[in-house]
Amino acid sequence: MEQVTFTVINPASTFNYEWDFGDPQSEVDNPSGTNDNVLFGAIVDHAFTASNTSDNYTVTLNVLNADGTICDTETVQITTKPAPSAVLERADDPDNSFQNCPQTLSETFQLFMDNAGSTSADMYTINWGDGSMTFSSSTPPDDIEHSYGIGNFVLTYTVTDNSLECTSSTATYSVYNGANPGIGIGTADPTTVCAPGTIT
Repeated sequence: MEQVTFTVINPASTFNYEWDFGDPQSEVDNPSGTNDNVLFGAIVDHAFTASNTSDNYTVTLNVLNADGTICDTETVQITTKPAPSAVLERADDPDNSFQNCPQTLSETFQLFMDNAGSTSADMYTINWGDGSMTFSSSTPPDDIEHSYGIGNFVLTYTVTDNSLECTSSTATYSVYNGANPGIGIGTADPTTVCAPGTIT
């Protein structure tokens, strides 16, 4: 489905806002973190899981105090119309990760993907997000391959089915090819403490 924007009317800076879209399948379909089921903020976007039938979702907004406790809750019912499903999965990775940490920064990321959504749609389009030619076909992109250089990229997958009430759905995936960040822990002597203790 296309993204829906949710907005808190007259938000206050003293509160935080937690949204639960009642749509955990969205995270299963998109593990790259671009379509989470729970988000924080006064203005958030969410793309509900698409299907060939109408579905109902309960969206919950929790208003949080500074200490994280809930001080108010509002809910709204959302009904989605039938729409094609736009889901890609890694053909060569059971974890479905769109991230790669190569040994050297000259390596390319060979991304093998399968369509995991609608199989009888009219058009399938992939914008790779790296300036290369867009993939467009009337057949699902099964076992398709693309090479990424070093960097962060946003892959956009759109499926169009003119027979449904909502004719298209778009999914975005965060693709990363680069080195792991260097981290370390520094401690002062001694490193043996009595709990509860503090090491800085």
